[in-house]
Amino acid sequence: MGTVYATATDFGRYGLPPKATAGIPVDTITAELSAASSQADAKLRSVFTLPLTAWDVVLTQLVCQLAAPNLLTSTGANPENRADAAIFDRGREAMRMLERIADGKDTIAATDSSHPPQRPEGGPVILSDPPRGWGFYNL
Repeated sequence: MGTVYATATDFGRYGLPPKATAGIPVDTITAELSAASSQADAKLRSVFTLPLTAWDVVLTQLVCQLAAPNLLTSTGANPENRADAAIFDRGREAMRMLERIADGKDTIAATDSSHPPQRPEGGPVILSDPPRGWGFYNL
C-alpha cells in the first residue's frame, strides 16, 4: 500500500459533501481514497521518485475527485443522470490533469523521496548589519 494523499475529512471538502456520504462508512471512503492515490501514483511515477514525502493541496483535490465517482457508483449513482454527471466529469478531468503532469505539460508542488529533507548543521548563527560591536574584544 502506497501513500494516501487525502483523508476522509479532505474528501468531505474536495470530493463529495458530507450529506452525500452520510450512510457510507468512513472505512469505505478511506479505501476509495487509497485506490485513487494508487491511480495517481501510476501517473506520477513517470515524473517523481515515489513515495512523495510532501505535496500540495492540488494533489489532495485530484485524489478526492478521482475517488468520488467510484464511491458514487458503488452506491448506485448513474453517470447518465444530470445530477451525478458533474461528479463523473470532475473525476475524468482529475485523471486528465494527472496525465498532463505525467506528460510534463503541467506540474504540482511535491517533494519526492529522491530529495531527503535538509537538516541544518551546527548551532545558531547570528548575523547583523552593521556589526553591533558584540565581539570578543568588546566584552
